Amino acid sequence: MGSFFQKIRHRLLNNSKFSRYLLYAIGEIVLVVIGILIALQINSWNQRRERNEEEKRVLTNLKTDLQNDIYQLEINIRSALDRKAKTDTLLDILSKPEQHSMDRFLALVYPLFYESHFEVNSGTFDESLASGTIKYIKNDSLRQDIFEYYRDAKLSYSDKNCLKMTYELILPQFTKTLAPSKDFVKFFAQKPTLLPGLNLSSIAKDQDFYSMLILKYGTEADQVINWNRYKEMAQLLLRKAEAQVHGK
Repeated sequence: MGSFFQKIRHRLLNNSKFSRYLLYAIGEIVLVVIGILIALQINSWNQRRERNEEEKRVLTNLKTDLQNDIYQLEINIRSALDRKAKTDTLLDILSKPEQHSMDRFLALVYPLFYESHFEVNSGTFDESLASGTIKYIKNDSLRQDIFEYYRDAKLSYSDKNCLKMTYELILPQFTKTLAPSKDFVKFFAQKPTLLPGLNLSSIAKDQDFYSMLILKYGTEADQVINWNRYKEMAQLLLRKAEAQVHGK
């Protein structure tokens, strides 16, 4: 092809038709420029297609993470509400200890040994942040909401406070007040013992034990508030991510 164009150029020059040669040379340049522009446009299309595919992949995986978060939060909220209700009942029992049995009291105490915390599913967010692909999410509002959600959910101060309180206050208080008694050992281990029995009236007057129950009640309530907030944020993100994936 190159030799063909060269022959035409030589022929035009040999015939002293410089103006025609000039037009031909300009035409060649225009064709080359057009070819470059087409190549650039194709490359741009490919890049946009790749970015769109990566955005869809990130958002699809993010939806799965958010759905898992919502499921986990719903379980945590139900568990915390149950513990909060049991703590409330314990407080009622201690307000009128003579009207209740020790077995009922101990049955309500047992679930309070446990705590729940929220482990946010941040795998997709962390990966997209490290690789830089999070920038492919074109919706600025959605991208900002994603950052805010994971920033708040990862901190989870209420969960950290609950975990700390469970192991540093609640369990030691239970061990001190309830565990060294024949009622506790009989109820939980079905073993006879020479330890002294418990007295609900005495427990009701134990300020440390009562304070522990109040703190437990407040902590569970605080966690429910925060988990409901995370759940609302996750649900909003899920709706926005679905709308972005489907181009709505």
